[in-house]
Amino acid sequence: MEYCGIFIWPPHFSPETDIPFPAPAAGESLDPATVPLAALVTLARALDGNGRSESDLLSAMRKACGMGRMGTATRARLEKALTQARSTPACQTNKEAT
Repeated sequence: MEYCGIFIWPPHFSPETDIPFPAPAAGESLDPATVPLAALVTLARALDGNGRSESDLLSAMRKACGMGRMGTATRARLEKALTQARSTPACQTNKEAT
């Protein structure tokens, strides 16, 4: 269970595989608190690289969620996802979106 709630995986998904990030539609936003941390980790892995600083990467994650600004709780959640992405190896990716 995550601190923000319980997420139930679809039967064809496994928590041992990367969960796709459910990108919002153009012009829409997605509250990171409603996204499983595993999906935010997948997003962080996808955006990491190219010598980006942590600050730039957090901004890219915020933008991927369709958000213009982020508060302290959102920043902490995205930082947690980034830390987890950098400290654990990537898994096989589930191909279907949630």
